[in-house]
Amino acid sequence: MIEKIISPYKIDKEKEKRLWKNAIFIFDTSALLDFYAIPKQTRDTIYKTFQSLNDRLWLPAQVIYEYLNHKDTILEKIIKEQYAPIKTDLNKIQMDSKMIDDIINRTKNSDKHPYFEQNNLNKLKKEIDSFVQKIQTIKENISKDIEKVEKEILDCKNNDDIYNNIKKNFQYGKKFSYSEILEIVKEGKLRYEFKIPPGYKDKDDKEGFQIFGDLIIWKEILKYSKKQKKSIIFITDDIKEDWCYKDKKATEPRIFSPREELIKEIEEYSSVEFWMYNLPQFLYYSNKYFNSEIEEKEIEELFEFLNLNTKKQTYNKSSIEKLKFWCDRCGRIHQYDKHQLRLDFEHIASNERIIGVENEYQAKEYFGCQCGNDIEVTFSVWEYPIGIHNYDEITIEGGTLIQSFQPTIDLYDNDIRCLLCERDTEDSWKSYIDYWRYEPIRNELPERNRLKRIKEVRIGECNHCGTEHYICPNCGKLNCIETNLFHQAEGECVCSYKLQFREGEYILTKEKETIQYNPSRTKNKVRRIQI
Repeated sequence: MIEKIISPYKIDKEKEKRLWKNAIFIFDTSALLDFYAIPKQTRDTIYKTFQSLNDRLWLPAQVIYEYLNHKDTILEKIIKEQYAPIKTDLNKIQMDSKMIDDIINRTKNSDKHPYFEQNNLNKLKKEIDSFVQKIQTIKENISKDIEKVEKEILDCKNNDDIYNNIKKNFQYGKKFSYSEILEIVKEGKLRYEFKIPPGYKDKDDKEGFQIFGDLIIWKEILKYSKKQKKSIIFITDDIKEDWCYKDKKATEPRIFSPREELIKEIEEYSSVEFWMYNLPQFLYYSNKYFNSEIEEKEIEELFEFLNLNTKKQTYNKSSIEKLKFWCDRCGRIHQYDKHQLRLDFEHIASNERIIGVENEYQAKEYFGCQCGNDIEVTFSVWEYPIGIHNYDEITIEGGTLIQSFQPTIDLYDNDIRCLLCERDTEDSWKSYIDYWRYEPIRNELPERNRLKRIKEVRIGECNHCGTEHYICPNCGKLNCIETNLFHQAEGECVCSYKLQFREGEYILTKEKETIQYNPSRTKNKVRRIQI
């Protein structure tokens, strides 16, 4: 039962093989434009892969519009961002023999340096001159290589092989009518308000209908998948949280999985499967399933190219997303980029609402001003319904906010380690808790208990040993379901609550009352902790 629930959101070898055999491949604008960063020889190999896919290549009308609108400017952009800096840095490399010439001139008069012979100095000058000439020759060769690449890129304006092969190998979608676009915009406003993917990350960066460009693409994909009754593989290099999750364990940008909301929406709308890759991942799997013979070196270089672009985007974003405040005591202004903050969110509360549980997460950052004032900033995020970023807030004590950003968290963390495998050093490297979901529970707590309202608990399963874990609804810490061996483990849940699996259902119970010594009272007194 659990596997059936989880399987649409995960990929294994059988599913991967099935998708590559039958799915329709849809390319995003970002992936099409990044073809211009690939050497022509590699592109020619990819075109052969396109031919292997026959009629399984398709482009939404919105993608075609965006591609045609940007394909000419992307050529200058690649030259400006990738090759022009190399030329500049190359020209900074200066080597000459001026210093040795100066020494020779200062020592050539016998009256000044009667015991100094210049034979060795002349030899040194000769060697330096020869070395400088070699360096100059190499620099000129590098410049010629750059010019060759630039010419190849600019030749695409006159003979665009990418555009020609897109026309040759891809089928195209029919653009939505103006009234259909307006309906999508109306829906988009609601989706973006509640952070429902895709596209909500564009709301501050674009204008007009283009704010909803990603949503328009998604609506075209839904419509086409329902018509064809075939699963979809979506290729994009725009790796954003409103489309997918990044692979946190990879050193280069990789897509770990699409957002669950997208998988669920297309499954309910079209009864088909959905998965995502970026362009380097697509090339890698093309070698695997179509014997495309794309050089591994070219794939690595494309990963590097994508990594550079991702870093630039991160930097530009962080330069905008700042926390800025002044000290209420001395008036000094403090400023921090978002990426400088830890933002270690913890679950602090849950409330039952109309369509499920609302979870509150909180992170605190502490700053010390030079005047001695302590400043505390609290970042709060509310999840409602499950898996949806509903609301966020930043509050400050000891200071006044000038500029802030929207705090966000990954509601499906893939870095939580299994408590059971952690004890086995041989298996700990592969012991991540995965398959996170919310399960209904039978709540056996007394009516007066504040957690009696909890009807669901977040549960995950170790991808190695299969042990189920849960997030304590009281403290938000991790615990084991099956054994509770780590109920008192340091740094984990120490509450007097227990989740068990009995008779096919999850049951939340309360252990016996905990007694603790209270140092604030007399030494003979204790207080009972009622949670």
